[in-house]
Amino acid sequence: MKRSRLSEREVESLLKQLPKVSDQRSPNEIYQSIVSKRKRTKIPNWLLPGLASCAVLVLVVILSPSLLNFRESVNDHPATEFNSSPDASKRLGVKEANTLDHQQEKSAENQINYDSFSGTENPTAVYSTDVEGHLALTYAIPDKNAQVTVPITVLIEKTTYKTWFEQFEETMLKLTEEEWGLADYFPLNADLRYDQASETVYIDVPAEHRYGFGSTAETMFLDTLQDSFPIDKVKKVIFTTEGKEGIHLGSYGNIIEMELDGKSHNLAYFIYDPQNTDRPYLVPTEDSFSSLEGAFSEMEQDQTEHGLKASLPKGIHLDILNESEKGETLELYISDEVKGQKDFLFSLEAIMLTAKSFGYSKLRVKTEGIKQVGPFSLDEEIPLPVAPNKEVIEFN
Repeated sequence: MKRSRLSEREVESLLKQLPKVSDQRSPNEIYQSIVSKRKRTKIPNWLLPGLASCAVLVLVVILSPSLLNFRESVNDHPATEFNSSPDASKRLGVKEANTLDHQQEKSAENQINYDSFSGTENPTAVYSTDVEGHLALTYAIPDKNAQVTVPITVLIEKTTYKTWFEQFEETMLKLTEEEWGLADYFPLNADLRYDQASETVYIDVPAEHRYGFGSTAETMFLDTLQDSFPIDKVKKVIFTTEGKEGIHLGSYGNIIEMELDGKSHNLAYFIYDPQNTDRPYLVPTEDSFSSLEGAFSEMEQDQTEHGLKASLPKGIHLDILNESEKGETLELYISDEVKGQKDFLFSLEAIMLTAKSFGYSKLRVKTEGIKQVGPFSLDEEIPLPVAPNKEVIEFN
């Protein structure tokens, strides 16, 4: 059926022939009527996540062609090809390309240096930050071959209602020497008593004690006592055997008392690395040295008779730049061959403990191309350790 078309004039004429329609209400009344009848449609809450997902999907569909075009334009852009294109130096200019290559090589070299010797090892010694809120107690524990005594510094929570000696005795019971790769030696088979006024420890052993069975046992017993009691609190040890004066130690004879000589001065530190442990221990020599240079020189050699390894790697050049008065900063130059030393952190700690035994409190290291060894920044003065070989014991 063919549809008729009316002109605008004809439409206007037809509209004029329609009957008139009138509304006696005011405009305000008409508006209020419309508002009262209008209903608001509320979208259920459960439907909102679905609508949001649909909206995201629609956006992805709409934007996908643009994103593809953008990626194609980036991939076609010549600026992204300068690393692989043979004509890169022509586009960048020879000078700019050479500069870029040098910066990349230097960055890679620095990364290798850092990774190769800063490592992820943790320090072995006790530092001033470790003893905040803690008491540090050192026990000299024999190794399993009874060649050396290893000073283990145990950190326990500091208390105000116990003396240091009470905590010393209590902690003896908690030592786990075998887990640390050492001999099971503590607690001592003896009764201990401390007199603060005279700074004396009284040790009473049973008649059947085994500390005098052989020269090795005798030496280990005396060395353990010498290195376990703090020299600032204990000056002398007095022995009794079941209340009777003295202790019989074979070749030493009957010993009544022993003065603590404080032999922790002017010592060199070496590495003791027992099996099945996650880190080595740093052990001092028995003999003291007349100079720091002599101690460092000795640390370059293994101490095979005691089962100790050299703590300064071969090929490392070490110079004392400023040996100031004791109690101040020791300044050293260390050659940059340490870059290839994976465990140089332990060597650095051996240097620091040796410097401490010579009376220094801080260390400054100068070297080439090395900024960090483990947690220690070589751009700053390094506070020396409080004591060697940290272990932490928690009391339940």
